[in-house]
Amino acid sequence: MDDQEEIYVHLANCIDSMNRVWRILNNIRRNKDNPLAGYAFELALIEYSKPYKDSNSAFRNEKGKPIRKYRLGTEFIPKKYLELHRRILDTRDRFYAHLDLDIR
Repeated sequence: MDDQEEIYVHLANCIDSMNRVWRILNNIRRNKDNPLAGYAFELALIEYSKPYKDSNSAFRNEKGKPIRKYRLGTEFIPKKYLELHRRILDTRDRFYAHLDLDIR
């Protein structure tokens, strides 16, 4: 895989994540009384966050570390939603993806 193919794969996966978020949230809306709706919402937050967190390159340096990291920028998020975006990522990082004891 060359650099351009790697970028393409990253962007295609970002699109897939956002499509999963859309489907999950629409299913929650249609099935509000489902006891799994809360867990589905947690999954939607995690899926939303994936494109905005570091994705390691398939290419490695001589020490085996990724030579690039990819992530979507926030330049296309409207300013009025930037704080919500930051809160979603923070919630994912501190509550769903890691065990931050200060929150617990």
